[in-house]
Amino acid sequence: MKSKTEEAELSWPAVYKIRVKGQLDENWSDWLTGLDIGADANVTGASTTTLSGSVVDQAALLGLLRTLHNMHLTLLSINRIHK
Repeated sequence: MKSKTEEAELSWPAVYKIRVKGQLDENWSDWLTGLDIGADANVTGASTTTLSGSVVDQAALLGLLRTLHNMHLTLLSINRIHK
């Protein structure tokens, strides 16, 4: 069971770093709630994209993840950087 402090933390803005398979250009930033978009390549040379920025709450995060799913992107990782 979550403490009241943990529940409160999930309802405040937080910065996330999300990696997806494939490459997106900066033009997708408006569709992805203004997140910064960066292209990467891993050791095998496969292209990935890192999305980073502030997400207002867990509902907005869920909406963002749903958008990525609807774009048929493979989610590689998601990390909460800080509040």
